[in-house]
Amino acid sequence: MRDVFHAVGEKYPEYGGFADVRDVEDHPRKYDAREIADVRGKGIVLDYHLGKALPRFLFPRGAAAAAGDSGDGDGDDGDDARECASFPSVFTSPPPASNASSPPPLQATPYRMVHVVRDPVEVLVSGFLYHRRRPADEQWLFEPVKELRGKTYADHLTTANPAEAMMAELSMADDELRMLALAYRDVERDPNAMNVKLEEFFDDFDAAAGKVFRFLRFDERDIPELVKLAGTFDMRRWTEEELKVNEHFTRREDRTPYQAVVREDGFLNKTMSALRYALGYEDAFPLHA
Repeated sequence: MRDVFHAVGEKYPEYGGFADVRDVEDHPRKYDAREIADVRGKGIVLDYHLGKALPRFLFPRGAAAAAGDSGDGDGDDGDDARECASFPSVFTSPPPASNASSPPPLQATPYRMVHVVRDPVEVLVSGFLYHRRRPADEQWLFEPVKELRGKTYADHLTTANPAEAMMAELSMADDELRMLALAYRDVERDPNAMNVKLEEFFDDFDAAAGKVFRFLRFDERDIPELVKLAGTFDMRRWTEEELKVNEHFTRREDRTPYQAVVREDGFLNKTMSALRYALGYEDAFPLHA
């Protein structure tokens, strides 16, 4: 989605430009104070998890004090950040009673939001297959881990059997999966936000892209060209050479041993079943003996 909306922001500046909030959050030292402040004015922004502590630089200046903004512009959330607070839960919360000790709710400029989720089983499997490739930009993979007796996750995943691999990946993704589910529930309650399953793009990319653009209220006259532009990032349309050089593409690797482990291991099955229910992938709450 980053590439899609970056391209949209480049071709259609009338929509206010694009900012990759995830990159600013993860690498604040790459940006100076002016660039961070400029994020506030963008019309299209992408973030990794709505359930993360909200970065200070996203708050309008009038609400910065309520967010604990020190004004240093370094993008660091600090100890006073609101953990597991998503846009919907913060910005649409009812105001507290007049005698309440909690701070008043933050006010945001009008927004429309799309939250993309994925089957948590596939999150685990894809995460493992990607991390097993030892991508250089994932520096944490190469740091010694106390629980692994000083081994790195990169070394552990190289030799792990399917059960060990899925447990290791869950330990790494645990907080993110919980935040994904919390944000999903928040978005379901927010009329200005919509959850979209990643699998919808696999089934019919153009229909899913059109649904997203219309919900975000892009001009209907622009929708056909926007969908066409987005389609250049549909991996089903890529050549073999393009797929080979994309390090995130893992769909052709054999997933069955890892999917089987999730089904057969009691802990993994219970955990993933509960997450799948929370994210709308199962209709009935899972009951286990």
